[in-house]
Amino acid sequence: MVAIRTALPLLAVVLCASAQGTDAFSSAFVPSAKGVVARSARFDRPTGASLAPPQRRARCGVLFSGSADADKEEDTSVTLSEDDGVLNFDRLAALFTNFKEMALPYYQESKSGRWLFAGMIGITLLNSGVSVAFSYVGKDFWNALSSKDAANFYPMLAKYAAALVVGMPVSVLYRFQRERLAVAWREWMTDRTLQLYSSNRVYYALERGGEVDNPDQRIAEDVRSFTAFSLQLFITIVTSIIDLASFSFILYSIQPSLFIAIILYSSFGTIATTAIGRKLVGLNFEKLQKEANFRYSLVRLRDQAESIAFYAGEDVEGREISNRLDKVIDNRKEIIGAQRNLEFFTTGYQYFIQILPVWVVAPQFFAGKWIY
Repeated sequence: MVAIRTALPLLAVVLCASAQGTDAFSSAFVPSAKGVVARSARFDRPTGASLAPPQRRARCGVLFSGSADADKEEDTSVTLSEDDGVLNFDRLAALFTNFKEMALPYYQESKSGRWLFAGMIGITLLNSGVSVAFSYVGKDFWNALSSKDAANFYPMLAKYAAALVVGMPVSVLYRFQRERLAVAWREWMTDRTLQLYSSNRVYYALERGGEVDNPDQRIAEDVRSFTAFSLQLFITIVTSIIDLASFSFILYSIQPSLFIAIILYSSFGTIATTAIGRKLVGLNFEKLQKEANFRYSLVRLRDQAESIAFYAGEDVEGREISNRLDKVIDNRKEIIGAQRNLEFFTTGYQYFIQILPVWVVAPQFFAGKWIY
């Protein structure tokens, strides 16, 4: 029931956020029309493979190859906007394509990455199996305790303790394996991005063109966020499907009407959470840009300290820093306001789930038809 209640609303918002972050990052670094012919000593691979989907290459190629024809290409940027008030599934499909183009190269080229991924899948399945086993062992344990059945209580206590001993390392390794894969993926992706960034004077073209803001922040932060968040998204999908199938079977075998009520309640929560919280996707995306702009203005003040002091430019630089700080603060205020509105719903939603099962089965219980 926990998986049904929480995973679906989270998945809807996470998918949108991950897709938009993927689109923003994929527009930042693409190879030139001729490709990058160097090989990485660390990973021993050709570095001409693109980190961006095909529709990006013509648009951004003018920055890297010097082709004037690229200016004539239609802008095929895909973003999540709030103009229609509903999710556009065609847009989501395009964003998922962008996400796939960004995520697959590592697992296609890195053998160690594939082994780490296989280990993560295995430990995820084992963790879900432990959760199902706990549900059965816990039921018998608490039934024996509530019925004061001493003959069954102590054997079930021993089984419950053994389940805890087995489940603890599985839970720890589950998180460890995911973080280990995220670090390895980030290392590979950062190395690839740095090669593209430094080849064919891309760094100079980006600075001159101005189409990509804060490339340093994208390399340092966006790669880390992309790898960690993508794995979290994937694990959420896998565990939700497994838990949904496992616990739905258990719940349906106990009480079909309760199973139907939970499915309807979860569907309502998914739709409402997505509608209320969709504004946070754009706000959190803007947060990264505004925070990066603010940090850059502080770095500029430090790097250009001599020139600023010589020309007495403290007031000008100070006003620019204050202006960017105001944008950071305004964005943060909008985020906490949107989070407040979302939490008004989600808090009540979580509280109400505590009485929903009782409400559904109470008539049968009072009629003497409920069998625990």
